[in-house]
Amino acid sequence: MKKITFIVLLISAINFCSCKKDYNCECTKTTLYASGNSKLEPAETVTYQKIKKSEAKSICQNSIAETTNGSGVTTIISNNCKLK
Repeated sequence: MKKITFIVLLISAINFCSCKKDYNCECTKTTLYASGNSKLEPAETVTYQKIKKSEAKSICQNSIAETTNGSGVTTIISNNCKLK
């Protein structure tokens, strides 16, 4: 009886630790132009299906990108992301 209980508990623990679910990553994009103007775009949500929470966290991250056009004008794009 003790062996059966132990096996059931072990299987439950393994399933709990490796739980894969769906996670939503919500990102808000802000563009800052060289003129000082900025543009805030509506939030976009991406759904990651059947992955571990740690994997979703590593994918859903904030980012900043800087681009310079041929005239030397720099634009900064910032993505503020949250895992939900």
